[in-house]
Amino acid sequence: MANLTGQAKPGLVPTNNVTTADGVTVRTRIDPTLTVEDVMKQLCVSLKIKEPPLHFALRDETDELVTNDNLRKKIKSKVNLKYVCHFLFSRSLPEEIIDLSMLLLARRERLQKNYTIETIRISR
Repeated sequence: MANLTGQAKPGLVPTNNVTTADGVTVRTRIDPTLTVEDVMKQLCVSLKIKEPPLHFALRDETDELVTNDNLRKKIKSKVNLKYVCHFLFSRSLPEEIIDLSMLLLARRERLQKNYTIETIRISR
């Protein structure tokens, strides 16, 4: 389980600093096997935030959204993270949705292309 309290425990080395919207920075140990959703839930509890975890997101210093796909890399690289409200993004939610849609479409096109190539090979 991740230690997200910011309190040092013997043998546990913090992996990342997380800064809240209030400017408070806490040293955290984030378990790389957790999902972003689980990390957010634990941060809400540890930071005594009463709002639901779904109202928040993790972003890195360049405002890139932390996802399940890039969380482990950010933990390993010890990237400083920001715990932000979804409504305070530097980019609008529609922009996030468009970016995510484009990523999903690109993935779908790659999968379809690979499937077509394999189908051609099999049918020859």
